[in-house]
Formats: sequence, C-alpha cells, structure tokens
Amino acid sequence: MQSRLFPFVGVVFSALFLLWAFYRTDFKLLAKALESVQFSLFFPAIAFFFLSNIFRTFLWKALIGDERVRADRLFLHLMLGLMANNVLPARLGEFARMYSAGTDFGIGKTSIFSTIFAERLLDIVWLFAFTAMAFFLNFKQSWPGHIARFTVFLLIVVFFGLAILNFWGSSFIKAISRFVPQKFQAKFIVLCEYYLKAFLDANLSFREPLRLLKAVGLSLASWAAWVVYLQLVLSAFHIDVTAIGNVILTGIINLGAMIPSAPGYFGTFQFACIKGLELFDVQKETALAFSLLFHASWYVPTTALGALAMIYLGFNFKKIKRIREESNAF
Repeated sequence: MQSRLFPFVGVVFSALFLLWAFYRTDFKLLAKALESVQFSLFFPAIAFFFLSNIFRTFLWKALIGDERVRADRLFLHLMLGLMANNVLPARLGEFARMYSAGTDFGIGKTSIFSTIFAERLLDIVWLFAFTAMAFFLNFKQSWPGHIARFTVFLLIVVFFGLAILNFWGSSFIKAISRFVPQKFQAKFIVLCEYYLKAFLDANLSFREPLRLLKAVGLSLASWAAWVVYLQLVLSAFHIDVTAIGNVILTGIINLGAMIPSAPGYFGTFQFACIKGLELFDVQKETALAFSLLFHASWYVPTTALGALAMIYLGFNFKKIKRIREESNAF
C-alpha cells in the first residue's frame, strides 16, 4: 500500500539534503572544479553504466526463466522502469516495469514482481557487503566504521530473516500482526502475505544451484561494471581513489540513494556522494560538482532512453493510474 504522504516526505527530504549540499558552498571553487573536468571520460563511463544494465537485464531474464522472454525487449522494460523512477513519485518504477513486462510477455504480475524482488535482494546483499569493506581502510572519521559494523549486523539480520520467512513466514506474520492496531491488521496481513508470496516465489529461483550461481554471477558483473563507471567519472574529476575505495563508495552512494526522496533521487544522491568522498579528503565543492555531473550522466540517458522505450512498447502515463491502483493493493 503506497502511502499518500510518501511523495511529500520524499520532496521534503530532497529539499533538505539539497540545502545541506549547497550550504556554505564556495561557488567560485565549484565553478573551478567543473572547469577542470575531463569530459571525454564520460563517454566510456556511460558505456560501462549501460553495460551494467545489460548484465542486469540478463540477470532479470535468468530469474524469470521463461524462454518466451527476449533480452532486447526486457532491456527496454528495465529502461522504462528507470525512467519512471526518475520522473514519478513514490518509486513507481519497479511497478511500472512489472506491469509493462508482465503485459508484454503474458506473465502474471506477481511472478514478474517476485523476480524484481529477487534482483533487489541480491542488490541489497552486495551493497551491504561493499559498505562493510570499510573495515579494511583507516579513515579519519569514525562513521565509516560504525556504518561497516551496522551493515554487517544488517547482513546477519537479512539472512536470519530470510530463513525465518522461508520456514515460518505465515506464522511470523500472524505473530507480529498482533502489535498492529486492530483497524489496520487486515490490510497489514494482506500486504505481508503478498510480499511473502513474492519472496517464496523468488526463493524458488535460488534453489537450483546452477541458476543461483548464474544469478549471483550476473548480479556481481552488473555491480563490477558500475564500479568501473564510477572510477571513470572520478578520473574525469582527477579524484584518486583506490580500487577498494571505489567499491566502498559504490555501497555508500547506492544505499544513500535509497533514502526517501523526490523523483530522480535529487538531494539524497548529492548527500551520499559528498559524504562518501569526504572519506577520501575530497573538497566539498569538488564533491558537489562530481555529484551533479555524475547524477546527470545516468539520469539524462536513462530518462531519454526510457521515454523512447515507453513509446516503442506502447506504454503511456495514462496507465500510471492503474499501476497506482495495483500498487495500493500491495
């Protein structure tokens, strides 16, 4: 069930983080940082960004496991979903690609949703693991160590939680529903049961060893390409970060983008980039300039390509109302 307050909360968060990003900024230093950028490196960088999404497309195809699904069309649905997250509130992109792909391939929406759930679950595990690698570097600030310990704790919680849901899911939902106010219990149980079914369906994909190995490999390949993408953009700004530093930054930036925000992750993305680069003694103005161009380097191409994909697939924003109605049932 999508809360009506969620879009408003996201806009407030974005505004606050943008104010924080630009507060006490020396705009002369910001302009100087932008002037020194080696823009030629953005072309291979964006190529690696799309390579990351090509790997993600094949990961999604492997999770669906249906021979009728064509990778080229699946890539278009993925781009449509990314575009929807860029321009629509409440992170409706996942529901948009669920709806469009399910309709296109004649596969049940719940089945498609379970594969997206599995894909995102792999993402969370990798990002937690990347961030936990802060243990291996000595930072002046104390918060990376706290974040590393917290992500290790979260990884343990995730694995134990998945085990509980796998074996005692329904009983667990009924137990925790007792702590929910009576008038919300029915909707809460329906919501949890829906996601439990999605999880159990996704879990089936991971019970075949070869399929699991393929999914993990493709997910890791997708993130490896993203790390190279990040490294190239950092190089364009003449920012020197070690290989393990790039991996840690990948975790910090992408986990930071999960904070509720306005469409397109404005504000939260800048915050994550600046705080991440702060660990490597990068000046705030340089980090802010980096965050703005790095943001544009994926936002503009995915929005443009997603819009073209939407037209090609015969999808339009009039169907968003239906997506909202379906998402309100989740």
